[in-house]
This record gives sequence, structure tokens and C-alpha cells, in this order.
Amino acid sequence: AMVTRNGTIGYLPFACLKKDNSPEAAQAMSEAQSKLNPFAKDSTEYIIFNFLTNEMKLNRAAAMGVMANMYWESGYKAVIDGDGGTSYGLCQWHAGRKTRLINWCTENGLDCNSVEGQLKFLQYELPNFYPSVDSYIRQVENTADGAYDAAYYFCFNFEAPANRTAQSTKRGNYARDTLFPKK
Repeated sequence: AMVTRNGTIGYLPFACLKKDNSPEAAQAMSEAQSKLNPFAKDSTEYIIFNFLTNEMKLNRAAAMGVMANMYWESGYKAVIDGDGGTSYGLCQWHAGRKTRLINWCTENGLDCNSVEGQLKFLQYELPNFYPSVDSYIRQVENTADGAYDAAYYFCFNFEAPANRTAQSTKRGNYARDTLFPKK
């Protein structure tokens, strides 16, 4: 492993390294990761990307795949109705899923109208109701093609819009060609 300390670069066997779990190390890691966030600081996109990568531990490609779907579903707006009022929020949770979002947020002291509440619900919903989607997006390669795969699979199997194949392709292309290249 390459190690930098006080401006000096050296190399050590991985076996000699120990993870630093101190609050200072966590803060430094958070600051370093936020520098990798390509969105405008404090924008909704910035908040979503940080949550997906830091809280949900998705790689960049998977996060961009999920975000491509949020872009096409809601334009990153948490307070937005769709399908004549039967769908709601960032992911346009539909019918019973909308009810589950509202109930889960209420039971957990979260605002279902907030980005935070909806992201925490997504973090709960994926492994509990869509474990194959959760597993798939966690395994995509951290590449532009991985972003395409995550967006396509998430759309086809989680969002499930009308005209699934065409929508999944469109969102995959958006993740690969527009979102993933952002620096």
C-alpha cells in the first residue's frame, strides 16, 4: 500500500496497516469522499449522492444509476405527485408503496416529504422488499458501464414504469453518458 504521512510517500505491506476508527479519521474520510461528489454543494443532487455513497455504501456507478432513475421519476424533487396523485416523491412510490413510505416515515419519526425521510425509506425498502435489486446494484463495477447496468436494472425491477425496456435503456444511457462522467 502507498502511504502518505507529513508529505512523505512510502510503501507498506497491507498486513501492517490498521483501520483508524477515530472521529478525526471518520471526519477526514467524509471530507475526502465529499470532494468526489460532482454536484453543487448543498444541492439536492449533492445530498442524494452523499447519502447513496456514504450511508448506503453504494459505489459511484451504483449511485449514479439510482440517481438517473430519480432524475427521470421526479427531477430530484421530494414533494411531487405523479400518476394522477397515486405516486409520490423522489422514486415516485406508487399506490401501496406510497402508503408504505408515509407509514414507515411516520413510525420512524421522519418527514415523508423530505429528501432525508425518502432516502432513509429507500435504504430500508431496498433490502427488505427488493433484495435482488439491492444485491445487483451493490455488485456493479464502478465504471460507466456499471452505471448503465445499475440504472437499467433499478428501473426495470424497482421503478417498473410503463414501457420498461425503453425507459430502462434511456435511464441507463443517462447514467452512463451524463451522470457518471461528471467530475
